[in-house]
Amino acid sequence: MNIICDTNIWYYIGDKSIIPQKENGNSLIAIFPSIEELFRSDKIFNNTNYVANAIRAIMTNSRQTIRSLPPEAYLKKLDDPTYVFIDYKGDLNVILEITQRIANGQPIEGELKDTMLKLIEYRKQVLQKGATFFNNEADRIKKEYTNKNKPKTTERIHVHREFIESIVETRLQNEKLSKNFDWTQIELYDYAAKLLFHKIEISTMKIQPNDWYDIINLIYVAPGEKYWTREKRWINLIKEAKMEKYLYKTI
Repeated sequence: MNIICDTNIWYYIGDKSIIPQKENGNSLIAIFPSIEELFRSDKIFNNTNYVANAIRAIMTNSRQTIRSLPPEAYLKKLDDPTYVFIDYKGDLNVILEITQRIANGQPIEGELKDTMLKLIEYRKQVLQKGATFFNNEADRIKKEYTNKNKPKTTERIHVHREFIESIVETRLQNEKLSKNFDWTQIELYDYAAKLLFHKIEISTMKIQPNDWYDIINLIYVAPGEKYWTREKRWINLIKEAKMEKYLYKTI
């Protein structure tokens, strides 16, 4: 069984708080958002070894099964198996190369540090844009409905899908998901994101930039696979969305 791991799981494996169990044919899988999150973590400068251990945990336990495509390319690949991702900006290769160098013990200084700081700032801007989109859409819809219990239109139901579609088109040089994209391939994301957006819409809750990593992780979890996290907020959201079947539980 494939088990897609949240970033915190790799930290726990790295510091040996979790000892991976390899029996029963389970395969731990790392995903690009986790690698990127490790790369741009504040800890990478003030607690480098802690992050390096998490990266090594990925390389040791998920070396053959890393889903290293960024989310927009991963979605396009689901939509069209013949799609070939071209890293126009070179960000992906740089992130993967630098994390490898950090795992190998290279000090973060000089040109390496300058490159990281520039890329980290850019990625922060990308995360902020994602959070702003969700929050702005929720605010707009709030103004249209004064009764919180009133049934919403199909517009609200599909906002999270439109968000995904816009990311694919923007980040992949105008590539688009097809009109017959099979959303059941990302059922966990579909249900959890819909619920999350609804919560934002009817409350004062706001999406924070780092929340983007957590919700986008769910895109990589296919039907029949499990998602491993210890973050209670996301565990509770998945349960409330009636998607508990995707949660990996340890004894």
